[in-house]
Amino acid sequence: MVLGLARLAARRPHVLTIAPAPVTDERLAVRLAAEAELARRGWPAADSPADTDVVLVAGEVGPRLAEVVAAVWATVPAPRVLVRVESPGELPGALDAAVADLRGDGSKASLLAWNGRRAPSSRHPGSGATDDGAAFLPPDASNDAPLAPTADPVMAGLADTDRDDLALDVVHAALGPVLPHWPAGLVVHATLAGDLVTDARADVLDVPGPREPAGRRRTPRGPDHLRLDALVRVLGLAGADRAAARARALRDRDPAPGELTTFGRRLARSRVLAWTLRGIPLAATDHVPVPEPTVEARVRALAAGLGGSLAPPVRPAPHRAAAALVGLELGAARLALAAMDPDTALGAGPVEPFTPAASGHAHHHEHHG
Repeated sequence: MVLGLARLAARRPHVLTIAPAPVTDERLAVRLAAEAELARRGWPAADSPADTDVVLVAGEVGPRLAEVVAAVWATVPAPRVLVRVESPGELPGALDAAVADLRGDGSKASLLAWNGRRAPSSRHPGSGATDDGAAFLPPDASNDAPLAPTADPVMAGLADTDRDDLALDVVHAALGPVLPHWPAGLVVHATLAGDLVTDARADVLDVPGPREPAGRRRTPRGPDHLRLDALVRVLGLAGADRAAARARALRDRDPAPGELTTFGRRLARSRVLAWTLRGIPLAATDHVPVPEPTVEARVRALAAGLGGSLAPPVRPAPHRAAAALVGLELGAARLALAAMDPDTALGAGPVEPFTPAASGHAHHHEHHG
């Protein structure tokens, strides 16, 4: 039966892609090439570790993200393959080898060494990820300490009330870095009262400090490329799969200006998309992270700028983007984050790592992401 499942998975494997923050052109190129190659092959993105056949690590990762990969891998059911690539040229061969391994006729070559060791064994299905594809992260993790998966998430004390004056459980959660349509390498440490974000701090895994060389960034992407990359995420989260696929196709090749303009106009006129995004603010703090006041206006601005000669869109630092999530419900917060498209190559910004406030209640931590 396992062999039958493996062959079924090999026909159209579901892929969970994990990418580091794009601190160099090379890291960014691997992530973009991976998305383009998977789209070319028609391999769907996995929604969670339980839905995953292939874990694709797209780019060289640091020690903290490596811990996340290990935690996610431990929850992926067999048959499964772990693939790591560090350059775009490695992708076709590595993905072909993954298919061979899933079919059972390969040499397991795609189970690449992981930090000097082989990939974690499938015989150790330990905890460390939630059903939505999120690895557990400790709430006090910093760039100087490796991540350690935690288990047994529970609620903090009753602290807030909803609109009907009902007591709500307050949850301290780490969102990211392995979620669909989520900025690479980003973790948002948040306090949730029900589904409402009441506090949020940014952390970016393995980004060098200000005195450390991050690498070369010689070829910044053009304005249209930046807009399309952000639109891929927000359209995907909004459920506009066909529009997201079109944005990805335009991003991954050299389209004519007329194609971009036509696509942008269609997006700007979409009533369904406007209805989905309406009412989500982006100015929740004194420091407005982007010029547009709402997610709907942000998406319209991104679409209207396609094919023109406008300047690149404003991309906030992660700590400003995280601050703008306060006051939003969790689903709206994810749409807002995708629309803002924070530049995780900048690091977390001048904020301290999130630590839950002490209280008379026993505090616990739930982690998504």
